[in-house]
Amino acid sequence: MSTPDVTLIGLAAAAGSGKDTAADHLCARYGFVRASFAEAPRVMLEALLSHIGVDHAWLHEPRLKESPMPVLEHSYRTLMQTLGTEWGRNMVGHGLWVRVGGQPVAEVALVVADDYQGQGIGTTLADALVADLSGRGVERVEVFASASNKPVARMVARRAPDALRERDGATVTYEFAAAPVPGVVRTVA
Repeated sequence: MSTPDVTLIGLAAAAGSGKDTAADHLCARYGFVRASFAEAPRVMLEALLSHIGVDHAWLHEPRLKESPMPVLEHSYRTLMQTLGTEWGRNMVGHGLWVRVGGQPVAEVALVVADDYQGQGIGTTLADALVADLSGRGVERVEVFASASNKPVARMVARRAPDALRERDGATVTYEFAAAPVPGVVRTVA
C-alpha cells in the first residue's frame, strides 16, 4: 500500500503579520487544508484555565491575550508558547482527578518523575487534588494502582488509613472519603 504525497507548509511569524491571510490564500487557490499545530495545546490550556476559573475573555480578546492574567501572572500567549517547552521540560509531577459518571466519586491519578520521587511531591499533589475535589461536592475518592506500587500504598495508608482496598490480580483499588485535607486550601482564580 502506498502513502499519498503530502505537502506540508508551516507558517511562523510575529502576531498580526498575515499568517492567517497567507493560509487562507493557499487553501483557496491551491486546495490546501488548514491545520493548526496549536490546536491541541490550545484545547488543553483552555480546559485548564476554565477549570481554575479564568474568564474566557483572556483567551479570545486580542487586547487581553498579551496581558498577564490575574493569579497566573503570565499572558495567554506566553502560556501557549511555553506549554510544550518550559512546562514540559521542567515538570516533575502531574496530578488530576476525574469524576466517575454522575456520582459524587472521583478517581485521582498522579505521576512523579523518577528522579523526584521520595521527596513528598506525590503526597503534596494528592493533598491538593483531594482538597480541590472535596470542595466540589465529591464525597469519595478512588485510587487505582499496581499492587506492587509501594509508595502509593504507603501514601494511602498515611492519608486515608480507613481506605477500602480491593485487589484484582496485579492491581488494587483504594476507596476513601474525600475529607478536606488539613492545612491545604483550595484556591480558585
